[in-house]
Amino acid sequence: MKKSLVVVSVLLMLLIALGATGTGCDAVRCGADVYLEGVTLGTIYQDDKPVQGLPTGKADIVLKVATDEVHVSSTDNGTIITLSPSGATITTGPNGMNISGVDPDDIEMKWRE
Repeated sequence: MKKSLVVVSVLLMLLIALGATGTGCDAVRCGADVYLEGVTLGTIYQDDKPVQGLPTGKADIVLKVATDEVHVSSTDNGTIITLSPSGATITTGPNGMNISGVDPDDIEMKWRE
């Protein structure tokens, strides 16, 4: 009887530990999604290359990257937003917006009407 109580206790502790760590975060990404709202298309670059074939107008862009800290700095040419721990950067300035360090599969476009 004592042996089965120990086995049940160990299984219960394992379930609690796995439940505490399995809260929706995966091994690659954890943290908040980053929303860029009302972006005028035609001014977007990814890794310093213009994004081609997108409709013109405005869209909301969702970056699905590991983000638990956001660092904002400004230069004479614009603003730099760095997302940690992913290392992704969003640079905005007079020449538009550049998103770098983000896999294209982790960028979601939501078109505005």
